[in-house]
Amino acid sequence: MQYRAESKKLDSERVLLYPASQFVTQPQFIALNRDGDRLGELITRDPELRQRRGQARQP
Repeated sequence: MQYRAESKKLDSERVLLYPASQFVTQPQFIALNRDGDRLGELITRDPELRQRRGQARQP
């Protein structure tokens, strides 16, 4: 928007992409260090935490 306001032209070099509505993705947890690894283990194995996030099934 700033480019167009300043130049009075459309920006033809960039494209805005929208995901297709038929694709449903699940958020992913990516551990970046040892503490993150521990947190990942907790949220996947602790029954109370799994129940809180609505996924009480065992891995």
